[in-house]
Amino acid sequence: MYARGERVISVYIEEEMKDSYISYAMSVIVGRALPDIRDGLKPVHRRILYTMHELNLRHNQPYKKSARIVGDCFVKDTMILTEEGLVSIQDVKRGDVVYTQRGCGRVSELYVMPPKELLRIELDNGTYNTVKPLQKIKVLNSDFKLEWKEANRLKSGDYIVVKSCYPDIKRKAKLQKTH
Repeated sequence: MYARGERVISVYIEEEMKDSYISYAMSVIVGRALPDIRDGLKPVHRRILYTMHELNLRHNQPYKKSARIVGDCFVKDTMILTEEGLVSIQDVKRGDVVYTQRGCGRVSELYVMPPKELLRIELDNGTYNTVKPLQKIKVLNSDFKLEWKEANRLKSGDYIVVKSCYPDIKRKAKLQKTH
């Protein structure tokens, strides 16, 4: 069932969700919501300006849709969770339903971006993913706490958090409140 050398650590879902939510909320507050003292820009604004520069978008040139600038997120061969299961990003079409950390939704637009520097992350079990150097990856640190780490900062021996199995996605699970 598990690949050689692969370890699965069991955790209570309530604790995992609480820790993950608090960790994510703090990373959003610190990493996204607060402007940087050096230039007064939030990270999203800096990324938009940088991507516009990379695409040679200038005030005196024809406009581009904003989704083309902020939607720079998946690389070729990325597997996407859909109603039909995992499919390659190249096979996703406008109108398909895809699942994300925020729920599910229909694909409204697809764009092909210019070539960029990429990193290949390979796990001990042979699975791999190709990402951009600044892509955030969830890891388990030496204190057994979850944290986000940029792909270019990963090193051999880091514990990358991956989904161990995919549930039947046609049924929706509902967590019950516990007292």
